Amino acid sequence: MESSTAETKPHQPRLAIDHVTLLHPDAVTEKRLANMDDFAAVIRSATDAVIAYDAAHPDDLPPALDLVVVARPHGVRCWLVAAKGDLSVPEMETAFANLPKVTVREGNVAAVEALVRTGTSDPSRAPYLPAAWKLAAGKNGTDIDQVIDTVWPR
Repeated sequence: MESSTAETKPHQPRLAIDHVTLLHPDAVTEKRLANMDDFAAVIRSATDAVIAYDAAHPDDLPPALDLVVVARPHGVRCWLVAAKGDLSVPEMETAFANLPKVTVREGNVAAVEALVRTGTSDPSRAPYLPAAWKLAAGKNGTDIDQVIDTVWPR
């Protein structure tokens, strides 16, 4: 019996939810949504898609990333962002395009969900935001709704 001398690279621990941050005050989010649970379900579905992708491709995604989810009347859009910038994953973009719509009365609702490898966490880090969002915000910052409307025109 031959023994293998090749070393196998251990896979990274799985991604898990670290925390979720709403990008509007709770009162604004609650006023704009017909049902907060529906928005939470969309975030959960998007997260499940990212975690399933990570399980199927264990070395593709970085050790920490953010899932940015925005809902508005007639649509939901998601972005994946890591410390080094925006992530473009065609399989994820397809999954995000198939997310159910959320009943939003007016404006936008948005959340950033931090995903990290199991056993790691850095609660002090600021959310990773998509490059287009940073550009739209400018150096002095801009209202979050203006940023979203700039990067995702109606």
